[in-house]
Amino acid sequence: MRHYLWHAFHWGGKPRDPVWVDARIAHWRRFVLPQLQAMRPLFDRVIVYCRSTDAYAIAQWRRQPVDVVLYDMDRLASDAILAADRGQDWIAWTRLDTDDLLGVHFRHLLDQVEPADGLAAVCAAPGLCLDVVNRQWGEWRHEYPANSTIFIPGERWQQREAAWAYAYCKHGEVRRFRPVRLPAHSYCVLIHGANDSSTLRHPIHPTGRLAEQIGHEFPALREYLR
Repeated sequence: MRHYLWHAFHWGGKPRDPVWVDARIAHWRRFVLPQLQAMRPLFDRVIVYCRSTDAYAIAQWRRQPVDVVLYDMDRLASDAILAADRGQDWIAWTRLDTDDLLGVHFRHLLDQVEPADGLAAVCAAPGLCLDVVNRQWGEWRHEYPANSTIFIPGERWQQREAAWAYAYCKHGEVRRFRPVRLPAHSYCVLIHGANDSSTLRHPIHPTGRLAEQIGHEFPALREYLR
């Protein structure tokens, strides 16, 4: 099985505002990238959805110190990706926003799931959220968080249109799959100045076992436990 991490960076027909692009990528560099590099096992590839017409965003992503695959909707299953995946029974396709984090053992959790057609893995509530501006921790209790992993049969992945229809999943749409619940607190939503869609609804003060778990699973966020 091959494990892909998929960042949704561009929706709609217009290019992202350069100020927004710079702020979001800077945020990704500070929080998300160190966390991804700490994960064991690592993802096989990091893929960023970015329209081919958005020249500024593409240029900024290509400057990052990690190998990312840039594509738009018409090139989801490019020849290079297909060639690497030929012969794979399953593709594990994990969606993660560019301002959210997965615990360092997330891949290990996925390895314990027996893949099946139409199956998805989601993190159980309560999940973590961190307001990095006000340095406040909290919990979310969404039934279907934005993060999800969909298991795609290898033969379907080889078909461009079928793969996109199978893998494309907006927030909450994972409910159309059969969900397997992963442990709580293995996913963290970040709340920051450029993200006004998330709010801190259930404030917590991590102590004891919870603080140890957060520090162990999210090394990029340890400074916020002090």
